[in-house]
Amino acid sequence: MPEADTTVPGDTGPVGRSILRALLVPAAAGLALRLAALVQLLATPFGGVLVVDHAYYLDWARAIAGGAIVGGDVFEMDPGYAYLLALLVRLAGESLVPMRLLSVAAGTATIVVVGFVAWHTFELGAAMRRRVAQGAAWLCALCPVLVYYDVQVSKTGFAILGLAALVLVAQRARADPRPWGAAAVGFLLALVTVFRANALVLSPLVAAQVAARLPLRTAAARLLLLVAGAAPVFGLALAHNVLAGGQFVLLTSEGGEVFYLGTLREGHGEYLRLPFVRPHPWKEHEDFRAEARRRTGIDLDRAASSRFWWREGWAQVKSDPAGWMGLVGRRAWLLVHAFEIPDNQSLPFLSAHVGVLAWLKPFGAYLLFPLGLAGLVFLRRGEVRAFPAAMGALYLGVFLLFFVNGRFRSPVVPLFAVYAAGGVALALQAARSVYERRVLGPYLGVLALALVVVNLPREIDHGREEATQLHNHGIAWRTAGRRVLAEDLLARAAAHDAEVEHSLAYALVVAEGGRVGAAIDLVRSQLGRHPGHPRATELVIELLALGGRVDEARSMLDSARAVLAPETVRRLEGVLSRPPQWLEK
Repeated sequence: MPEADTTVPGDTGPVGRSILRALLVPAAAGLALRLAALVQLLATPFGGVLVVDHAYYLDWARAIAGGAIVGGDVFEMDPGYAYLLALLVRLAGESLVPMRLLSVAAGTATIVVVGFVAWHTFELGAAMRRRVAQGAAWLCALCPVLVYYDVQVSKTGFAILGLAALVLVAQRARADPRPWGAAAVGFLLALVTVFRANALVLSPLVAAQVAARLPLRTAAARLLLLVAGAAPVFGLALAHNVLAGGQFVLLTSEGGEVFYLGTLREGHGEYLRLPFVRPHPWKEHEDFRAEARRRTGIDLDRAASSRFWWREGWAQVKSDPAGWMGLVGRRAWLLVHAFEIPDNQSLPFLSAHVGVLAWLKPFGAYLLFPLGLAGLVFLRRGEVRAFPAAMGALYLGVFLLFFVNGRFRSPVVPLFAVYAAGGVALALQAARSVYERRVLGPYLGVLALALVVVNLPREIDHGREEATQLHNHGIAWRTAGRRVLAEDLLARAAAHDAEVEHSLAYALVVAEGGRVGAAIDLVRSQLGRHPGHPRATELVIELLALGGRVDEARSMLDSARAVLAPETVRRLEGVLSRPPQWLEK
């Protein structure tokens, strides 16, 4: 085995610059792929509008850019990206193209950062380290999961870059005698946390990396610097929450709701849409508070509501501990499964419309995750560092308590690339040495097992998922005033999936186009399949009023009072008491 190259404590000097030059090739290729994917995305109906959380963050950024730097209450969602986006809105306006280009830039930077992480993780001979660094960078450049997030207007790409940068800076700080290194680690830890709050759980591991195996006084000084570096970022978040909501909340108030969702067996470890929650970020937290108010009879603020849902979640766990452990096991599997569980957007859906994503599928999680897991076999060797693996495991471990989707686990994907590249390089080296071939057995065994586990078949309703994506984008285009495009997308959504909400949204757009009778027929067909459905009943009454059939609408309202909420009945009575102009909802 070649001796480790110990001449470069950091990433400066001739060797560091040599590695940087070697990483520029995969970075340039990754940039070209991301720009090509962006061009293809913008040519589809799915690149010109934002949906769900992405739209929420843009609305939030607009408010900040307009002067609402301190909001009206404590943060409900991670605030970092909203303020970054607000700065971009002030500088470049509200066009989505600069926002997507900023994400592309972050993704390209991730490729270089991951190369340096690999360089520090595998302390081998200089030539071998260079190959491992390049291999990890190429895997990130070609990974469709990363390309997918790097063309979104989303905090996810920045969380991916942030975690990789945090690992790198912490790796360097351990060998760097200069005091500012620990402060830089603390600042970056806090910065990553305001983009993805669960990163706070990494604090003990980061502290250990910075201070372990040092004299007590030196370790204490480094820990103080770590805290000092983090204090400005956390201090600003805390100050905002005190000023805006009068509550001592360090970051956000949504933890209890997410935990409760993760305790429900019906969700099978994934997001579960609850009957009392509207699936929109503008409404879901409000709905959780309303339900907490209904259950307790107390008007709870955001922090108190979160604590209530924590208690409700633990009550679920205590009532069925065996079921809870089953959910934990399933979530552990989902975290390493090849399928990218959709949330705001869907990688499988966009891959059908963005050719670059489809072309890169062979470089996806199907192979990357097994190679990364197999590469962990070499952790027992002294020249392979475990810190990136420990950071990834701890980061993913948080989601064993909550629920799983693709964007939650995405920041760990580059760390899989690090151990995948290093594992392949060490396995090839071992194959050429008679004395080291014994390590090939464990490596190949873990690789074979991981290939099976990561690619185990699971039930996926692609039709429903496609309908959801079409529905969300149709609603977004309707809001943007593109009714014809919205009608086309919503018609396709209704054809893909028989869920009532798809047909009702389609009916609304049809009515807006002046075909009220056709819209009434659409909604009544849903009532035929789902008699007494409250939302369909409410909508058909409004449409009848809009079409001038007020007597028929009143008759239907009288017969439907039992299935409609009292406040809905009162609102519809108001609609029927005056000449209808347009739907109020």
